[in-house]
Amino acid sequence: MEQIDGALGIKIADMLATLGDVGLTYQTPGDGFLNLGQVFAVSIKDEVAFKKYFNTLCQKLEGFTNNGLKIKRRIYHGVELREFGTGEGDVVHPTFAVCDGWLVLGLYPQSVQGFVLRSKGKLPAWKPDARTAKTLAAIPEKPAAIQYTDPRPTVKLVLSAAQPFASNYADKFFKGYQFDTSVLPNPEEACQHLFPNVVWIHNDGKMMRWETRESLALPFELVGIEAILTLYFADTFRSVVKRSAN
Repeated sequence: MEQIDGALGIKIADMLATLGDVGLTYQTPGDGFLNLGQVFAVSIKDEVAFKKYFNTLCQKLEGFTNNGLKIKRRIYHGVELREFGTGEGDVVHPTFAVCDGWLVLGLYPQSVQGFVLRSKGKLPAWKPDARTAKTLAAIPEKPAAIQYTDPRPTVKLVLSAAQPFASNYADKFFKGYQFDTSVLPNPEEACQHLFPNVVWIHNDGKMMRWETRESLALPFELVGIEAILTLYFADTFRSVVKRSAN
């Protein structure tokens, strides 16, 4: 860690110490295709100190010219966005920003821009419907995690895509089988009785308790790419801090 700190010009543990203890991850269809619109955010306890460390870190990383890393800086509604890339056909363009007490990361600038727009009141922020608000109000104090997912957009997407797929490709996958597309339910009708899912987890140090209020639990809600990345980064940060302390 001393060698890493020396190369970067900062103490990583000190920079991490400026962060808070609240993490947030979300995605909205308007910010990116499928999971590519995922946003990760961590609360910041000392924004001034974090910006100082982060500026030094970016300068050092950009100075390592042998890796071809380039950082583009843009001011977006008063917030500085930093887009990382090599300029050689990058598949993703990781973008960071410090916005109103949060360190924000997205795979593309547009998802971070969405966070900034909602934080500044330029776009409406997410608000729970009456049923979800009632569920959230019933959650006991100090949960370890809360997850909100709405299965309706996914159900509508799958059923809408299933119509042309079944008509054109079902017989190719299942020889001699003629699929009657009329048996597929209308997407809007299929979602009439669905409502958003809310999951919360409690951890008292001895036992973890998982409670749900769900209308339709879709596969990989908690084990998708966003959850894997969140756990990976959380574990990485924890390991770095632990090694620094030792």
